[in-house]
Amino acid sequence: FGTGSAGAGLPGAPTLQGLPGSASSGNIQDLIKYYASYSGIDPSVFTAMIRQESSFNPNEKGPVIKKGPLTGDRAYGLGQVMGTTGAGYGASIDDLMDPSTNLRISAEHLTKQIQFIQTDFGKLDDTIKFALAAYNAGYGHVKGGLRTLQSQGQPLTWENLSALGNKGLPQPGETIPYVNAIMQGIGTGGISGGRMAS
Repeated sequence: FGTGSAGAGLPGAPTLQGLPGSASSGNIQDLIKYYASYSGIDPSVFTAMIRQESSFNPNEKGPVIKKGPLTGDRAYGLGQVMGTTGAGYGASIDDLMDPSTNLRISAEHLTKQIQFIQTDFGKLDDTIKFALAAYNAGYGHVKGGLRTLQSQGQPLTWENLSALGNKGLPQPGETIPYVNAIMQGIGTGGISGGRMAS
């Protein structure tokens, strides 16, 4: 992908208009809806996720990770895509700062988490919550938590996974509020100047 060309090849992808290198809130909202629909994700869920990730700021950069397997990496753009995750989709850091590329990868990555869950556990009532948790914490962690629930004979629900605390998710103090905030934010409005519209 070249910077600014991420939508190329996707039928009907909206384009960013206005000043070079800028993205208006209306265009970002159009891109969010487009990539959600294109990927088969409920646009209200995807909008709430992007709001939670970056407050609709296409220039958002997360802090540099200081320890662990992702040392030196950071999250970029609207969907706060990690540099290593973006590289897995063939994107450079510059590509991740392009709103269209970032949203496309964010939507594809969330869709991939849904597919992993459905492949490993079938269709579950809380699949989207598990997928959001996997987007935030990594699928391996969510899978491990769901396997723990299975081994305990408990139903595979978000409530039960949340109740496991750090036995279910590596950073429950981050991931559980992240998922809950997204689910509570569904349908609360789009963006206006980079902020939530009422």
